[in-house]
Amino acid sequence: MSRSAHLVSTLDKAAGDGTKLKSMLSDLVLVARTVRTVVTQLSGRAIKLASKVESIVGETDSFIKEGRAEFNTISGEVRKALRGVSELMENVRDGEGTIGALLHDREMYDDIREMMKDLKRHPWKFLWKE
Repeated sequence: MSRSAHLVSTLDKAAGDGTKLKSMLSDLVLVARTVRTVVTQLSGRAIKLASKVESIVGETDSFIKEGRAEFNTISGEVRKALRGVSELMENVRDGEGTIGALLHDREMYDDIREMMKDLKRHPWKFLWKE
């Protein structure tokens, strides 16, 4: 038997009358249709999901920009407040103002302390002047 005759014989046995082959092709077409339907549905969902993700990213980006601007404003205000506190502390350290004078002038501190003790002992002195 020649090689071509053997090949034809093998194909004839495998294909038979073609019923099996026809059934397999039919199943293959059905699988292809199902895959096409699923892919179409998934691609639609993927597009919607991508749109939602893009929207969320846009909102987040906007929120971050607003937050950054607010942070810059607040940090500027905090810097101003800290400069003010620093200047105040320098003035106190230099003996300026009431608190500075109290901290640097022991006699004034003692006088105020004595006055407070006297007011505690004789509170009416605060209300009546002699």
